[in-house]
Amino acid sequence: MSSVHTYAISIFTMLLTSFVNAQLADTISTQSRSGGLETRIVADTTRHLLKPPNIESPRATLRSFMDYMNRSYRLLMEANEINIRSDALGISDDAEDREAQAELIFDRAFYCLDMSAFPPSVQKDMGYGRAMMLKEILDRIELPPYMEIPGREEVELDLESKKYPKLLRWKIPNTDLVLVKQTEGARQWEYTFSSKTVEKLPEYYEKVKHLPYVKDRFVTAGYYDFYKNTPGLLLPPRWSRFLPEWSAKTWMGQTVWQWAAFIMCIATSVLVATVAFNLVVKRTKKLSVIIRKWSRVLFFLLCVLILSHLYKMLSEDINLTGDVLIHTRLFIEGLSWTLIAIMVFHLFVAIAETIIVAPKVDKIGIEAAYTRAILGVVALFGAGFFLVFGLSQIGVSVVPLLTGVGIGGIAIALAARSTIENIISSFTIFVDKPYRVGDRVKVLGYDGTIEDIGIRSTKIRTSKGSLTSIPNEKIASTEIENIQRRPFIRRTLEINIPYATSSEKTNRAVEIIQSILASRNTSEEEVEVEIGGQRKSFDNKSINQPSHPPRVFFKDIESDSLVIELNYWYHPPAWWDYMEHAHWVNVQILERFSEEGIEIAMPSHKVHFANKDNLLDLPNT
Repeated sequence: MSSVHTYAISIFTMLLTSFVNAQLADTISTQSRSGGLETRIVADTTRHLLKPPNIESPRATLRSFMDYMNRSYRLLMEANEINIRSDALGISDDAEDREAQAELIFDRAFYCLDMSAFPPSVQKDMGYGRAMMLKEILDRIELPPYMEIPGREEVELDLESKKYPKLLRWKIPNTDLVLVKQTEGARQWEYTFSSKTVEKLPEYYEKVKHLPYVKDRFVTAGYYDFYKNTPGLLLPPRWSRFLPEWSAKTWMGQTVWQWAAFIMCIATSVLVATVAFNLVVKRTKKLSVIIRKWSRVLFFLLCVLILSHLYKMLSEDINLTGDVLIHTRLFIEGLSWTLIAIMVFHLFVAIAETIIVAPKVDKIGIEAAYTRAILGVVALFGAGFFLVFGLSQIGVSVVPLLTGVGIGGIAIALAARSTIENIISSFTIFVDKPYRVGDRVKVLGYDGTIEDIGIRSTKIRTSKGSLTSIPNEKIASTEIENIQRRPFIRRTLEINIPYATSSEKTNRAVEIIQSILASRNTSEEEVEVEIGGQRKSFDNKSINQPSHPPRVFFKDIESDSLVIELNYWYHPPAWWDYMEHAHWVNVQILERFSEEGIEIAMPSHKVHFANKDNLLDLPNT
C-alpha cells in the first residue's frame, strides 16, 4: 500500500507542478504581450522614425492600432502622474520625454486611419480625436479572436485564387466599422479604417460611450476625456489644482479656462498686429516708394508669423480639441494663405520698384512700364497660386473656381480686345525701342516730345504745350520720325543773287560763304554777333566734321536769278544751339555781301496779260 500511496503522491505532485508551470507560462506570455510588446514598440518607433506600422491585412491593422494606442496611453498616464507628483511648477524633462514618445507612437496609430475625406491641413488634428474615439469604441465592444480575423495568409490566398480580390474590405462583426484595402496611391495594398468609418466615428462614439469597458483585455479607460480636458503647456497639470472648480466645467467640449485663454490669445494677436501695422506701415507713408512697398511685405509676413504662433498657442499650450480646434484651424489656415497670397503680390511689386530705381532704367519710360507690368502679372499669378493652393488645403474645391476663372477670363479678353491690342503693341515698342522718354518725334501729324510711355498709350507734349495721348496700337502701325536721334541737323539754304551779277562776283559770293563756314581753330579768328541782346562767338567746329564738311556751290541759273546753295551739318543736334549758329551764319552772309557789293535778288513773278503781247516782270511784295 505504501508503494501505491507513494506512487499516487508522485503523480499528484507532477500534475500540480505541470499546472503551476502552465499558469506561470501563461502569465509570462500575457506580460510579454503587454509590457514586452509595448517596450519593443517604443524601441522600434524611436529607432525607425520613418517605418510605418504593419497594416498589410485586417488582422495586422487592428492589432497594430490597438497596441500603439495602448502604449501611448500608458506613456501619457505616466507623464501625467510625474507632473502631478512633481514639486516643480513646470513640466519635468522626464514627463516631456514620455510625452514625445507617446506622440511618436500615437502617430503610428493615426496612420491606420484613412483621413482622405478631410482637408489636408486638419487631418492630423482631427485624426487624433478620431483615433481616440475609435479606441473608446473598440474597448467597449466584443472583438473576434485575432486568429479569426483575416491575416496575411488569407489576403495572399485570396489574391492568388481570385481575379478580383474578395478581401477588399472587412467589417468588424456586429458593427459598421470597416477596414478597406487601398487600391491606389502611395499606400496601395494597405488596410486602413475606411474614410466613411472615420467620418462617422463621433456618431458611433455617442451610441456606445455609456457602455462599460470590456474586462478581458487591456483598455484605455477615459483616454478621450483625458485628451479633451487635460491642460496644455500653458497650464501644467500641477497648476490646474489652483484653479477654481467652476473653471473646469466644459462648454462645447472645452473648459471655461480654455475659453478664457482662447479669447485672450485672440485679443493679444490682434493687438500685436495693430502695433506692427502702426510701426511698419503707417510710419513709412512719407518715405520713398521702395521703403513703402517693402514695409507692406514685412507687415504681411509678420501677420503670417503671428497667426502661426497663435495656432501653436491654441493647439499645444491651451490644448483646444474637437470641433473648436478644427474650425479654428480652418479659419487661421484660410486667413494665413490669404495673407501669404497678398504678401507674394506685394513682394513682386516691391521687386519691380527696386529694379526701376536702378540707374540704367528709365523711371517713366517703357522699361519701367514693362518692368511693372511683367512683374505685376507674375505677382497676380503667384498670389493666385498660393490662394488656390491654400483653399485646397482647407478643403475648398478649386475645380469650380478655376472653371469660373477660365470662363470669366475669356469674357474679359473679348471685352478688352482693344486694350489687349494696345498691350501687345506696347510690347513691340518695348522690343524695337523706336523712341524713349524725352525724344522729339513726329508721328500721326504730331510734333512733340515723348513725355510718358505706358502699357496702353504714349503721351506726347507738343510744342504748343498740349499733352496728346496716342494709343500704342496706332503708333506701332505707322511711320515714326525720331528727330531726337539724328546725329546732326542738316541745313540746306539757297541764296539767290540778281541775274545780272557777273561771274567774278558770283565766285566771290561762293568764296565768302565758304570762308564763313570754314573751320576756325583760334579764339582770335572767332567772330562775335549779337543774339538776343548778348554777344556770342562761334568757331564753326560744330559744322566741320571730317565725315560731313560744309558744301557750297553755284547751283543753278534760273530765269530770274542765280542760285547759290550751301549745305552744312550741325553737330551735336542741339536745336536751339543750331538756331543760334544759323542766325550767326545769316548775319555774316548779309554783312559780307554788303561789304562786297553783292546784292541778294528779290523774289519776282511774271504776269501775263491776255490781250497784250508784252510781258511785265513785277516784283513780289
